[in-house]
Amino acid sequence: MSDVVITTQLVTRSSREFSLASEQAFDSIYAKILAGDETALQDICDFALKLCKAESAGLSLLGFIKDKHVFNWARSAGKIPNFKIYSPINDCPCGTVLEMYSYQVFQHPEKHYQWVKANKFVIPEMISMPIYRDDLTALGTFWAMHKEGKHFDWEDVRILTMLVSFIKTASRSEKFKEALTFS
Repeated sequence: MSDVVITTQLVTRSSREFSLASEQAFDSIYAKILAGDETALQDICDFALKLCKAESAGLSLLGFIKDKHVFNWARSAGKIPNFKIYSPINDCPCGTVLEMYSYQVFQHPEKHYQWVKANKFVIPEMISMPIYRDDLTALGTFWAMHKEGKHFDWEDVRILTMLVSFIKTASRSEKFKEALTFS
């Protein structure tokens, strides 16, 4: 697995500078969350795609299907279309970040996770961040993927951390209860 989880490589990578565009995007998303506008969740995915120059980004919610813990891709943007797909918690990067209680960067996770390989996903680089409710139960994960030759840096971590904080804020609101419920 050490050839797949490459989070420590962030230390050696140069990082882009802070962007005013990201702050303006954050203001826009936060206003929608405060207004209870469920389109904010899709905006979060869209902004992750744009601000991180990612190929795909998405929100996976944790739940059960026939007594098995799985993730559903509740929202996504980019190359990965916005459709329902379910992945097992014990055979995908999202499960690993929940287990480790920390974001992780993955390089070609299809080398380690059979579910990823079986679904013919080729993921040159991926960052996944856990999302926990205030009571510390897992809500799901937020992730972004790059195409070959692109890499995440500290600015991406900062941007994605902010976007995850907005998802967590939304999870406290009754207005987002249905949108943030596994289905």
